[in-house]
Amino acid sequence: MNITLYALGNYNAGNLIAKTFEMSDYQDHEDYHFAVSQWLETVPYPYEPERGEEEWIVADSEGIPDQFVGEYSLYREFWAYYDLRRDISSDQLEAFDIFYDLFVSGDDNHLPEFQDKYIGYFENGDDFVYYWFTEVKGFAEFPPNELVIDYEDTKKVIFANNALCEESGHYFNNC
Repeated sequence: MNITLYALGNYNAGNLIAKTFEMSDYQDHEDYHFAVSQWLETVPYPYEPERGEEEWIVADSEGIPDQFVGEYSLYREFWAYYDLRRDISSDQLEAFDIFYDLFVSGDDNHLPEFQDKYIGYFENGDDFVYYWFTEVKGFAEFPPNELVIDYEDTKKVIFANNALCEESGHYFNNC
């Protein structure tokens, strides 16, 4: 995750002086803001070169959800989200980001809600249906030897009856 900033005075003067900040280098908003200020002090202001830049504009970001990036700043609320990501296992990070995009507004602690809603990652619908009947419904054997299952239709019925949703192979309940 990173954000690239332009020195605003130089940007307005037609000079693109950019710096990319890796979010993993900072503990919180104050730490990040201090690093930005330190960088700006090294960039000469175009109309008064003896003083440093004072303002910036966001040029680009990578891996940071759009709701946390403004035209001129990285919102303070980003750090609550980033702290939550630090508590998620690496194999669930993609699912957490999808969950955040689909279900979250605001900056409260949504980790318990994520843990409640997230079912898991499945390569395909067949794997999900098998999981549903063996783990959720507790069938020892699925499908029973005497049945032929249309997995796609079964998945549709499970989704309709249980308020489930899927995004990029990640399955959630209570959608």
